[in-house]
Amino acid sequence: MLGSSNLVMMPSLAEFAGERADDVALYCQGVGVSAEQRVRLFRLAWDVSCSSFAGRQTLYERFSLRRPVAARHRALPGLSA
Repeated sequence: MLGSSNLVMMPSLAEFAGERADDVALYCQGVGVSAEQRVRLFRLAWDVSCSSFAGRQTLYERFSLRRPVAARHRALPGLSA
């Protein structure tokens, strides 16, 4: 939610070597952050939240861990409710 569409629409680092490098450097910069640093940060955020790895991890946590109470009982079998 914090990244909005920037996570999807952010250019790749290869754009800094292309013919539009000046435009990318100008329009992707942030306050006190260079465009390259900002692109790297948003690419990291995309990997953590939107990539196929992140999707698999989310599904694993949602369906394999089950409810917190069931997970606690599975981890600590002697614990009573």
